[in-house]
Amino acid sequence: MKRLSFILITFVTIALAACKSAPENYAHIPGISGLASLGQNNFLTVHDTKYAPTDRQGIWFGLLSYPDEHLNKRFLWSPLHVDWGHLDQLPSDLEFAINIPNTNFILVGESGSSGSNHSRLFVFRNVGQNIKVETIVNWPSKVFNIEGASVCEVNGVYWFIFAERSTKRNEIQLGYAQLSIDTFGFSKVQFLAIPYHVTLKKGHRAVSDLICTPSGLLIAASADDPGNEAGPFYSQLRVLGKFLWTPNGPIIDTSFSRHLAQIAGFKIEALSLLQHKSETILLFGTDDESFGGTVRTLLLQ
Repeated sequence: MKRLSFILITFVTIALAACKSAPENYAHIPGISGLASLGQNNFLTVHDTKYAPTDRQGIWFGLLSYPDEHLNKRFLWSPLHVDWGHLDQLPSDLEFAINIPNTNFILVGESGSSGSNHSRLFVFRNVGQNIKVETIVNWPSKVFNIEGASVCEVNGVYWFIFAERSTKRNEIQLGYAQLSIDTFGFSKVQFLAIPYHVTLKKGHRAVSDLICTPSGLLIAASADDPGNEAGPFYSQLRVLGKFLWTPNGPIIDTSFSRHLAQIAGFKIEALSLLQHKSETILLFGTDDESFGGTVRTLLLQ
């Protein structure tokens, strides 16, 4: 497996201690571009702050918490301070956060920002009251504008899966590569094409986030963004299929594909999962431009 270039930056830490005890009820939350579980009904929110060399105080992350275990009360949210230390080039346009299954690693990625050099993957470790950056690696392939990525575990093997937010008219190209959690290197990226039938509108994003369930179902959000601050926005959630390993390599079994929901007025850009008693709940975060962001839930049958 190829080992990608990396920088070890143990001095970058996101402090959770001050916020875990008393997250606040902010009236306006910045648009959310990524969600990852921190356990105990707490979630890391990611925000697509653009790189500004003179501003090291932007909001890249927040802490979202549900105040009661039954999820009967509205969530609370607080921004998280990040000490970037001596990191020269701060993150720009962070677009997803992935819980790597059965580990305490969270993978947060830059989008590629229209072909720029902002195409890094930040590997965080959730340790106690802090989230620490373990490693920064480069994307395993050239990317242009990624908003959706996930990690599926199949038979103990981790697969990194991603898609550009735009698409051809009748298909989505899913990139995939084997991921080593020992070295955070990737195998060579390969691509799968799966059917995608939709009436494309101006500003349509075929994949605005991806998430892989423990059973291998690959869920995608798509969104319509006309390119202004006020919308109107529109989103859909659907199962693309099931990620399976075969002797000939990975496949997406589209016999599992199905429509989940359509949501008018919101632009979904972030997905996460919450196991609540015997139920699996899909959390989706939105980036509604000048309206800010919010999080809603959907019960998965």
